[in-house]
Amino acid sequence: MTVDHEPAPMERDGPTGASPAPRRIRRRRVRWQWVARVAIVAGLALFASFLVTGMRERRDSMPVRSVDRADPEAVVESAGAEFVRSDGGAESFLLDAPRQATYSDGSTRFFGGVTVTVPRRLDRDSFTMTGSDVFVDGDQSEFTVSGGVRMTAADGLRARTGTARFDEARNVVTMRDPAGPTTLARAGLEAVGDDVVQDRNRWIITLEGGARVQLVADTDRATVDIDAARATLADADRYMHFEGGTTVRTGGMTVLSDTATAHFGEGETALESIELGGEVQILSTAATDGGLRASRAEEATLQFEPATRQLRQVTLAGQSAIELAGADGGDGSRIESAAMEIMMAPSRTEVIGLAAGGGVQLRLPVTPGDPRQEIRARELTAAGTPETGLTGISLEGRVEYHERTGASADRVAVSRTVRADRLEAGVGRGLIGLLDVQFDGGVRFEDETREAEAASAAYDLPGGTITLVSSGDAGRMATLVDGNRTMEAATLEVALDGSRVSGSGGVQTVLSPAGDGPDGADADKVPSLLDGTQRINVLADSVDYDNDARLVSYRGQARMWQGSTSFEGGTVAIDYASGGLSVDGSVRTTIQLVRIDEGTGSGVVSRTDATAGTFAYDDAARHAVYEESASLRSDQGDLDAGRFEFFLQADGRTLDRLVADDAVQLRLDGRWATGDTLVYHEVEGRYDMEGAPVEIVEEVEPADPAEPPADEPSEPTCRSTRGRVLTFYRGSDIVTVDGRRQSRTETRNGPCQPQF
Repeated sequence: MTVDHEPAPMERDGPTGASPAPRRIRRRRVRWQWVARVAIVAGLALFASFLVTGMRERRDSMPVRSVDRADPEAVVESAGAEFVRSDGGAESFLLDAPRQATYSDGSTRFFGGVTVTVPRRLDRDSFTMTGSDVFVDGDQSEFTVSGGVRMTAADGLRARTGTARFDEARNVVTMRDPAGPTTLARAGLEAVGDDVVQDRNRWIITLEGGARVQLVADTDRATVDIDAARATLADADRYMHFEGGTTVRTGGMTVLSDTATAHFGEGETALESIELGGEVQILSTAATDGGLRASRAEEATLQFEPATRQLRQVTLAGQSAIELAGADGGDGSRIESAAMEIMMAPSRTEVIGLAAGGGVQLRLPVTPGDPRQEIRARELTAAGTPETGLTGISLEGRVEYHERTGASADRVAVSRTVRADRLEAGVGRGLIGLLDVQFDGGVRFEDETREAEAASAAYDLPGGTITLVSSGDAGRMATLVDGNRTMEAATLEVALDGSRVSGSGGVQTVLSPAGDGPDGADADKVPSLLDGTQRINVLADSVDYDNDARLVSYRGQARMWQGSTSFEGGTVAIDYASGGLSVDGSVRTTIQLVRIDEGTGSGVVSRTDATAGTFAYDDAARHAVYEESASLRSDQGDLDAGRFEFFLQADGRTLDRLVADDAVQLRLDGRWATGDTLVYHEVEGRYDMEGAPVEIVEEVEPADPAEPPADEPSEPTCRSTRGRVLTFYRGSDIVTVDGRRQSRTETRNGPCQPQF
């Protein structure tokens, strides 16, 4: 303390110049300060005495608990820790642990079995973690839980892992377990991954390394397992995305792809679809009787029934292929196309619907004894029911049906092709085979020996026949080229083994000159009445060709002709094995026979027209028979009889003799003869007739050649000769009656009256 006062003169004027008064004042000031200091020290000593006494008494009443140091690097360790982290007045997380250790950098470790609770806020949901240890960083912005970590979130998600780190700023939980994968679970879902990241702001969970998600089965829904290298579970957007060697397993089916994206409905595990990309393969070990055994595509989509998670549709895109299981799990059909939709039976792998486009190839399964079948088209559809499986199929757009049968001990190899605009067929269960096939629009059929065209065709595979049908338009008949035969008709039915061909409706046939038979078989033998080097034409209402018997029959206003030679009747039949020919019903024939010219003695072609009820020609015997009111007209004479026969020479064209019986009536130039039988010998020109009686009537010159009046026409005179046997000659007026030569004595004047 400083005291201000006026000094005395004496103090100022001392001889030494030092005044004694100030020294006194300083002594008083030091003494006062010393006293104050002593008092303070005494007070402090007294307070310390009281404090020590109180602490000693407290130690005597409460024993002090010592803390074992667990971490030498910790600055402070304590027991029974509770920690609350707040941010802006809101709790960020709460921590409870038996032990706590604080380090020089401000970080804290809680251990001995911990519980961390992140409470709900407007920007996040709540969750709780338990584990052995929790490490909180120095900024207290994140914590890491380790040692048997269990996490439970308010949304029902549960997790098990080795370590879990929560970044509060990013609201992200990262989990990893060095001893194995991290597991996640919630109602209806289980998932695992080596590294799990939960972005709680975006509601996305990422599984890295060995990711697996299982939609767990319950009483109504099937199990779906999805494995991949990496998975993203986006709850808010209701999808899951998988990358890197993805495998989907459900209902006995395994799906392999590079990527997969699963989409969900309102329910958390109400699976609606899975989109697959990158070399997709679908395999099934449980497929039978038309089930989907395997498929591949560049991309695919699996559609599910959300309420049951049953696969109901598969959509393939980009060079797709599927294989169906055959009967009893055997090989089934294979379909390839640019895109495909497959409808599945509920709760089964069986296919009940198909739609394919962009160029389709269908290969049907091969069964013993049946051909290998393959169909190409622009589009394919197939339909069925869960009870029956696929029952029908349709292909459209440049359809090509190929069928191949291998060679065996009793048959040769056969290859057939049918082209059309459209194909429809019934199918065996699961498309194991075609039943009845219908081709429509510009049908073309081909095999080793036959070609056919039609507006439509019905192929009966079990029966081995194909029926070709015209369009009904003029000029658009069904056409078959079979060896040297070309047939046209409204309908043609062809047995594919070559045993039979039949047609109906305006049948037109052209028989071309026959060559060598196929594969060494005998060529068709044409009747000698026809020229085997010229084509033969036939018209009829219907035709039937029996290859086993080598017999072709034309029925209904049938007409066969070659040049000036023709055969007409209700039926015209040719035996290609023997060269035989027959005509039945209102027969009319025109034959070019070689006859002997009387003047030159050489053979000349003579047209011979005949009618009858039936006609038959035996080529081996060179024998032709007309029966039932037979009638013959030629430039050599006319003949009527109940029956007459031609016997030809070895060339099958030159007449050797003619035999007629049953009311024979013969008319030659200026002669008429009647009798019961007639035999005509062509070389001799001799007619032998028998009857009761035989009569010949001839025109003769009148006995009195007096000229008739100018105003009256001259009438011929006829002479009649009768007997039981009568012989006369062509070009001669000599007649032999009953074997005796006699002159004509019966004459009559006046006009001749022919007998027929």
